[in-house]
Amino acid sequence: MVVEKTQRAAPQIRSRYNFGINGNPIFPEMFRRAATAFGGPFLAARLLLEELITGGAIVLRDSVFLTMRLSGFSAYRMQAFAELYFGLSAHHGDGVEAAFAGDGRALSVSVHEEGSWHYSGVLEDRAWGTARNLPVPPGLNDTEFKLLADGVVLPLSIQ
Repeated sequence: MVVEKTQRAAPQIRSRYNFGINGNPIFPEMFRRAATAFGGPFLAARLLLEELITGGAIVLRDSVFLTMRLSGFSAYRMQAFAELYFGLSAHHGDGVEAAFAGDGRALSVSVHEEGSWHYSGVLEDRAWGTARNLPVPPGLNDTEFKLLADGVVLPLSIQ
């Protein structure tokens, strides 16, 4: 939290956590935003498991800070309740896809930059029928994304 408050990282912190280097900028709310995004799926899972949310729910999480491994973990907790997981990220949602693979109760749809780290999520990969991967080229614009959302993602979500 000190880095967030001061907007500076001491040399040992900078080298240990790559703050301010290697594509990891220091910016306002860098910790609070990540903590909120990380806590949201766990709160939703807890409320669902405790049956405080009934009759269906939509759970949204929007963050570039959660790795798919973390959201994959929360997906395991919530998979008994999910019907559709939609991920829009710089990289493939492999953790979520693995959590739902072959389950049949939920479909995982991942829209991600083609060829980005960790180099998975090719169009043909269906995870035993429970995933759709939509790799897109770098620089996808709003008009192109709307075409993809309207023509592919929304029809998948109402199947």
